[in-house]
Amino acid sequence: MITLLLKPFIFFVLLLDANSVGTKALVSSSICISENKKFYNAKSDSIIDFAKKYLGIRYVYGGSSPKGFDCSGFVYYVFKKNNIKLPRSSRYYAKLDNSIDIKNFSKGDIILFSGTNNNLNRVGHVGIIISNNNENLEFIHSSSAKRRGIVITNFNKSRAYKKRFIGIRRVISNE
Repeated sequence: MITLLLKPFIFFVLLLDANSVGTKALVSSSICISENKKFYNAKSDSIIDFAKKYLGIRYVYGGSSPKGFDCSGFVYYVFKKNNIKLPRSSRYYAKLDNSIDIKNFSKGDIILFSGTNNNLNRVGHVGIIISNNNENLEFIHSSSAKRRGIVITNFNKSRAYKKRFIGIRRVISNE
């Protein structure tokens, strides 16, 4: 008889506990929505920290693993490991919708360049921006120049990359 009386009480306690968890989840999602900029920065920082682990890895044409990367293979790999699916080939980055003016770049954005042939005005090289727009624009990428591999380049100090600049795409939402 006592067990029959306790069952509704236990159910009521579990129901209260489930409701409080639901409330916490609701509060958590409200905080996440109202502080989405912090989430964006945290996600960008996570991606950049992950990318920097591969500094010095050699350039390999067609490479998309830590054994060696080409430019788009590196960007693809870093974002894939952070659950963001991007094109494998650099030429498809121009088709991404979220074009950002160079004055509004943020860390985590993808920077697009023509390939080494300046006569072809199509994307042939990509990198990940690692600085905010109040800083010098720096990006991490896999450079084929002299088989350098994964390096950080200061856009403002590089005439070659300034000449080849095509655009910036935002792939991490900050809204």
